[in-house]
Amino acid sequence: MHANNSHCLSQLINTLGLQFPVGRIGRYLRNGKYAKRMGAGAPVYLAAVLEYLTAEILELAGNAARDNKRSRITPRHITLAVRNDEELNKLLVRVFIVFVNCLYFLLYYTLTLPLLYLLIL
Repeated sequence: MHANNSHCLSQLINTLGLQFPVGRIGRYLRNGKYAKRMGAGAPVYLAAVLEYLTAEILELAGNAARDNKRSRITPRHITLAVRNDEELNKLLVRVFIVFVNCLYFLLYYTLTLPLLYLLIL
């Protein structure tokens, strides 16, 4: 990356005010060999998307914790937040959050698992 591109990239990161580590995400993209070439804005864009999704989930989980009169967010609150939001539920339909006492989703996942996994469980 040229010095001019790196200066523009750092200005963009400062302008956006991202909290997620853009350099680390860029390193993971390069080391992961997802593509032969990668643009300078790819890690910035991915960091912004990840930060937005994290903020959205934490906001909804905080609302769920407040509704249950709790001051801490637990995995149960994150699950309630994701499952009650239509778009997040569609995005994370196959995600199972551990340490959740939700019998309905446990039943759903045991019914969708192959028979071999049921024998192991």
